Amino acid sequence: MKHAFLIIAHNNWNQLKRMIETLDSDLCDFYIHVNSKVDMPKNINFSESMRKSNIYFTTRIPIIWGKYGICNASFVALEAACRNGGYDYYHLLTGSDIPLCSMKELDSFFEANVFNNPSGQFKTNYISVGKPNARMALRVKCYNSFISHWRDENRITRKLATSSNTLLCYIQRAAGIDRLKNSGVDLYCGSSWWSITHEFAEYYLSKSAWAMKQFGRATFAADEFVPQTVIMNSEFRDSRYESKKGIHSNLRLLDFDGGNGYGSPKVWAIDDKEILISSKDLFARKFDQNIDIEIIEFLLDRIKEVERT
Repeated sequence: MKHAFLIIAHNNWNQLKRMIETLDSDLCDFYIHVNSKVDMPKNINFSESMRKSNIYFTTRIPIIWGKYGICNASFVALEAACRNGGYDYYHLLTGSDIPLCSMKELDSFFEANVFNNPSGQFKTNYISVGKPNARMALRVKCYNSFISHWRDENRITRKLATSSNTLLCYIQRAAGIDRLKNSGVDLYCGSSWWSITHEFAEYYLSKSAWAMKQFGRATFAADEFVPQTVIMNSEFRDSRYESKKGIHSNLRLLDFDGGNGYGSPKVWAIDDKEILISSKDLFARKFDQNIDIEIIEFLLDRIKEVERT
């Protein structure tokens, strides 16, 4: 198969470069979106040590935590990859992700599970899907305010922003405001990160304008609703991977319970080595070279060792 890795990045450039070099293969190419709100060092050349993969940098757009930017960037990267064509799978990652297997092992997994889904007609898509509870649904059904301040460094500002937004959402709900009421779709949610087939990728791109209109304004974390809502309201709904024990439906290992409590998952460390190498998932996040570079080097060296055998 041929794979396109769509990577949304904003920091830790050496970490990202090392990860890309490790996956370098004639089986894959890389499409990197760099947040336009950050400066990327000019002294890092991502392609200098690549021998087989191609690297493309996409059009840059601004990304602010909690706003539509991540969802929009994923559409930008996906469109760039689909325009080049020839890919069987598109994998959306962040610059802080690390693969838990070699490129050959990853490809073998997708080959072995091409039709591991109930649809009977479509190739398998890997998207985590759930139904939002009433409070979570307010992120979409109501107009959310002050999102830019929800993670403000000042604790008082942060508390005022989130509390005020919650109050305004409850007022809107009491007033009968529901932005999905006449949309004709059922709302679903899940992880922002996915691996999808070319056939669904083309359909998903066809919904980008609709997604912007429905989720682009005053929605909190639209990236946790858009892919799930699109696939579950389409003929692709039964093409999702039937996850087995120990494998998440989107093949990503994350630990939000050990995270910072403000929407970010745990940063994996060398003490988590056994958890990571025993996981059956294909990717894990998140990693930070400034917090624990040892675990990053361990995992990437392990992949290289597998590739040599």
